[in-house]
Amino acid sequence: MAPGSYKFPFSIPLPADISDSALGPNKYHSYQVDAIIKRPYLKDVVVSRPLQIYKFISELEIPDTTPYVSQTEEDCPAHGIQHRISIPSPNIPFGCVFPVDISLWTPEKDITLDTITIQVIEKHNLHVDATAAQSARYNIYSIRSARSHTLVSKTFEFTESDPNKEWHLTKMTRLPQALDQCSQTLSTKTLKIEHFLVITAKFRDDGTTIEITETIPFHIYMTPSVIGSDALVRGKVLQDHSTPPPSYGDHTLCPRLCELDFESVLGNQTHVLRALESGLCREGFVDVEPPVYASLGVVS
Repeated sequence: MAPGSYKFPFSIPLPADISDSALGPNKYHSYQVDAIIKRPYLKDVVVSRPLQIYKFISELEIPDTTPYVSQTEEDCPAHGIQHRISIPSPNIPFGCVFPVDISLWTPEKDITLDTITIQVIEKHNLHVDATAAQSARYNIYSIRSARSHTLVSKTFEFTESDPNKEWHLTKMTRLPQALDQCSQTLSTKTLKIEHFLVITAKFRDDGTTIEITETIPFHIYMTPSVIGSDALVRGKVLQDHSTPPPSYGDHTLCPRLCELDFESVLGNQTHVLRALESGLCREGFVDVEPPVYASLGVVS
């Protein structure tokens, strides 16, 4: 070949059942492209580039986008502490920022909120077949390994002088945007990666520590809107359009309802009912049995 610059385009077809890249801190599934230039009587030139393969899910193909709400009315029977935790969806895009809505209620004034800790835990379960030598030596057929590591951990402290019995707060949680720090949720024959959001609230009651922990499973998925053609992760912010209920002391009547004259409204309703009653035609309902209802319930 004469000296110069040359381009040789290649198309590499991928099988449909190829596994997704699972990098993270362990790099269970990783791919790379090797370009080898063979030269006679000289050493071959090898150029390698990493390659990430994902089965992207469109934003319209996400199975569930409804907000996930975890509510326990009586998590701690001895103290009657109630809580409500919600996230925008159980399916979260990789590397995005999503809100966590937390509501807490305490029945006693002596119980004060100390800290709230938000954690994102990634768990790995690996299952591989044992080699022939391992089976003969140790009499085993498979090898299992389970480990977990914390992706996000934030603690928020509250003052002891806070006299509130209710707390409603929203905290933004940012997932790692580096492919070597976090993996997407994955489930194959040999590897299973799970993600959990763990909320821990600590209270104090006369020197006694009360701890409530709620674990919410969710999925992290890859999407083209997060990972571009340049293989860079772009952060995305999810918004939860649902608003938490107001505190009990903040309930107010609608100003338009307050301006209504309820006596005149009730009088108009009575007048309409009497007019309807007097205008009923009973001639067509002679010898007609009333309908039979299976059961009637009285709401007390």
